[in-house]
Amino acid sequence: MDKLYGGQRMLRGALHNALWMWENATIMIADIPHRLLRPDESIRHYQMLANMFMFAERSQVYLDDAQYQTERFGVFHEGKGTLLSIPPKYL
Repeated sequence: MDKLYGGQRMLRGALHNALWMWENATIMIADIPHRLLRPDESIRHYQMLANMFMFAERSQVYLDDAQYQTERFGVFHEGKGTLLSIPPKYL
Protein backbone atom coordinates (compact mmCIF):
# COMPACT_ATOMS: atom_id res chain seq x y z
CA MET A 1 0.00 0.00 0.00
CA ASP A 2 1.30 3.48 -0.87
CA LYS A 3 1.81 6.00 1.92
CA LEU A 4 2.21 9.77 1.68
CA TYR A 5 5.59 11.11 2.89
CA GLY A 6 6.70 14.72 2.34
CA GLY A 7 4.08 15.37 -0.31
CA GLN A 8 5.20 12.41 -2.46
CA ARG A 9 3.96 8.86 -2.64
CA MET A 10 6.54 6.23 -1.77
CA LEU A 11 6.13 2.51 -1.74
CA ARG A 12 6.74 0.94 1.64
CA GLY A 13 9.75 -0.92 0.20
CA ALA A 14 11.26 2.25 -1.25
CA LEU A 15 10.93 4.01 2.11
CA HIS A 16 12.51 1.03 3.86
CA ASN A 17 15.42 1.09 1.38
CA ALA A 18 15.91 4.84 1.81
CA LEU A 19 15.97 4.50 5.61
CA TRP A 20 18.39 1.58 5.41
CA MET A 21 20.75 3.60 3.20
CA TRP A 22 20.61 6.58 5.59
CA GLU A 23 21.30 4.38 8.62
CA ASN A 24 24.29 2.76 6.88
CA ALA A 25 25.77 5.92 5.32
CA THR A 26 29.26 7.06 6.23
CA ILE A 27 27.87 10.36 7.50
CA MET A 28 25.93 10.64 10.72
CA ILE A 29 24.35 13.65 12.38
CA ALA A 30 25.36 13.42 16.01
CA ASP A 31 24.46 16.84 17.38
CA ILE A 32 22.71 19.97 16.16
CA PRO A 33 23.77 22.92 18.33
CA HIS A 34 21.78 26.12 17.93
CA ARG A 35 22.79 29.58 19.04
CA LEU A 36 21.14 32.83 18.01
CA LEU A 37 23.23 35.96 18.54
CA ARG A 38 21.79 39.39 19.21
CA PRO A 39 23.40 42.20 17.15
CA ASP A 40 25.51 43.27 20.17
CA GLU A 41 26.76 39.73 20.95
CA SER A 42 29.89 38.08 19.59
CA ILE A 43 31.77 34.80 19.49
CA ARG A 44 35.51 35.09 19.99
CA HIS A 45 38.00 32.33 19.19
CA TYR A 46 35.65 29.38 19.67
CA GLN A 47 37.53 26.19 18.75
CA MET A 48 35.36 23.68 16.89
CA LEU A 49 35.11 20.38 18.72
CA ALA A 50 34.07 18.52 15.56
CA ASN A 51 33.43 19.13 11.85
CA MET A 52 30.29 21.17 11.43
CA PHE A 53 28.15 23.24 9.09
CA MET A 54 27.10 26.73 10.14
CA PHE A 55 24.39 29.02 8.79
CA ALA A 56 25.11 32.75 9.21
CA GLU A 57 22.83 35.59 8.19
CA ARG A 58 24.13 39.12 7.45
CA SER A 59 27.35 38.82 9.40
CA GLN A 60 31.10 38.89 9.35
CA VAL A 61 32.64 35.46 10.00
CA TYR A 62 36.27 34.63 10.74
CA LEU A 63 37.41 31.01 10.30
CA ASP A 64 41.03 30.79 11.47
CA ASP A 65 42.67 33.65 9.51
CA ALA A 66 40.08 33.85 6.71
CA GLN A 67 37.40 36.58 6.80
CA TYR A 68 33.97 36.22 5.15
CA GLN A 69 31.21 38.79 4.79
CA THR A 70 27.64 37.60 4.24
CA GLU A 71 25.18 40.06 2.74
CA ARG A 72 22.13 37.80 2.94
CA PHE A 73 23.28 34.46 4.32
CA GLY A 74 26.14 31.99 4.14
CA VAL A 75 26.65 28.31 4.84
CA PHE A 76 30.10 27.39 6.08
CA HIS A 77 31.81 24.07 6.75
CA GLU A 78 34.41 24.14 9.48
CA GLY A 79 36.80 21.36 10.34
CA LYS A 80 37.56 20.14 13.83
CA GLY A 81 39.92 22.58 15.55
CA THR A 82 38.97 25.60 13.41
CA LEU A 83 38.78 28.88 15.33
CA LEU A 84 35.48 30.71 14.82
CA SER A 85 34.95 34.39 15.55
CA ILE A 86 31.91 36.53 14.81
CA PRO A 87 32.20 40.18 15.91
CA PRO A 88 29.17 42.12 17.14
CA LYS A 89 27.14 44.01 14.57
CA TYR A 90 26.01 47.44 15.65
CA LEU A 91 22.98 48.73 13.77
